[in-house]
Amino acid sequence: MGMWQLLGRTIGMVGGALLLNQPHGLTWMVITFALLLNGLMLITVMLVKEPPQTPVTADRSPLAFFSLPLKEYPDFNWVLVSRFIINCGLYTILPFLEFFLIYAYHQGEAMAREQLAVIGLVVNLCGLAAVFPAGAAGDRFSKKRIIYFTCALSVGGGIAFALSSSPVVAVITAGVFGIGYGAFSAVDWALVCNVLPTREPAKYMGVWGFSDTLPQIVAPFLGGEIAARVTNQLGADIGYRTVIFSSVIWFILGAFFIRYVRERKANQKEC
Repeated sequence: MGMWQLLGRTIGMVGGALLLNQPHGLTWMVITFALLLNGLMLITVMLVKEPPQTPVTADRSPLAFFSLPLKEYPDFNWVLVSRFIINCGLYTILPFLEFFLIYAYHQGEAMAREQLAVIGLVVNLCGLAAVFPAGAAGDRFSKKRIIYFTCALSVGGGIAFALSSSPVVAVITAGVFGIGYGAFSAVDWALVCNVLPTREPAKYMGVWGFSDTLPQIVAPFLGGEIAARVTNQLGADIGYRTVIFSSVIWFILGAFFIRYVRERKANQKEC
């Protein structure tokens, strides 16, 4: 699952860039997006055979479906917390990466955007190389330990990236980060399946989705505050390097909180 997710991002990045370079490229990109989104939706509806399920909620009132007794599932809660924090690290980097390249490497906007495209491609390709081995390892070894390893790679790559002054070093460290993120993309799905409440699992997977979407709001806001305050005091170079460093703290905290999760044994039911 993680492999297809990263593959889609890579193809979308390259395909979008190629379309945008053509006459009326934005129009064609929107049309392509609409065709793919709706076409694949129809394929899913027609080909995926989903067995009918009976509601497990005794209370059939509409409000009962929104009842979430999360206190009963502490391991699931800790996975939520950890994934939220780790994604905050990711979304602290993404919105400010172009500004980092402009001010830390003293590049023009056009060069920074080219460098950004190269870094994004390297991250996704290295992630693709790591995601399947990590998923296979997650079936044999502790998923928590693999997440520790992925966070360590992300921390190491993030520190080296923040300290670097060479575009070549930036690409190399981005590859290290990509390996960590790719492996995490596989194992975090496996871990949540391991601790997912078996009662109404789809509803709890909906809650789990917040651990990816909410950081996209919280992390850029906090990163922007850090960039603004440090830039006013020490300059834009230090300001955006500090933002990258702050992402490292998120990854460390995410790895710390995953320690409280108790994985089910292999012979117990997973989703």
